[in-house]
Amino acid sequence: MTDLTISEAYFLFALNEKGKLSGYDSAKVACLLTAALYELSMEGSVTFAEKRIYLSKCAPDKEFLTPLYHQLTQMDSLTFRDIYGEYASSISGWCLNTFTSALGRLLEEKGYVTRAKVGFIGARTYYIPHKGSVPSAAAEFSIDLLYQTPPSPEDCLLWFLLEQSECIPSFFSDDQRSDIHNKVASEIRTNEKLKQLIDYANQLLSLVRKNKLQFEYY
Repeated sequence: MTDLTISEAYFLFALNEKGKLSGYDSAKVACLLTAALYELSMEGSVTFAEKRIYLSKCAPDKEFLTPLYHQLTQMDSLTFRDIYGEYASSISGWCLNTFTSALGRLLEEKGYVTRAKVGFIGARTYYIPHKGSVPSAAAEFSIDLLYQTPPSPEDCLLWFLLEQSECIPSFFSDDQRSDIHNKVASEIRTNEKLKQLIDYANQLLSLVRKNKLQFEYY
C-alpha cells in the first residue's frame, strides 16, 4: 500500500467500529508489535539473531516507532517474550497505549480514522475508522497481493499477521484468501529474514493461545 506502513495497516484492519483492537485479543497485540519490530529492523534500529533482538544506536526515522525503540533501550533482556511481556505488564498499559496513540494520530492525519474521547476524568482516546477507509485500504492491498509477483516481504508479513489474528477484512473472498495464502506461504519459505521473524512470532502466538502470556489493551 502506497501510504500505509505495515504497522499502520495492521492497526487499521484490527480496529473495530469503536476504535478498539477487535475483541481485546492478545494475539492482535502480539501481531501489532511484530509488525513494528520488523519495521524497526528495516530502519536499522534492531537486528534479529538466535531468538534475540539486538538494539543498535540508530534511532528510527519513523516517529511512531520512537516509543517502542525508547522502551527497548530501557530493557535489560531483549528476547521476543521479554518484549511482549513488558507490554503485557506495563502499569495501566502505558507502553502499549503510547505506541497505539502514535499510530492513531498518523492514521488520523492520513484521513483513515477519527479521534474520539470516551469518559470524563482520565478519558481514553480512541481512533475510529471512517466508513470507507478499511474497504479502500483492503482493495489496494488485494491488488498488491494478487497481481504483484512475487509479493513484497512487507505485504507477506502483513497478510500473515492478519491471518494469525483473524483480522482479514471481509473485502476478500474465500477464493482470494486461499490464493493469497498459498502465494504468501511460498514467498515466506524463500525469504530467510522474513521466515526468521515469523518463526519468532509463531512461538509467541503459541504462548498467547495457551494463555501463558496475556496482554491488556486500554
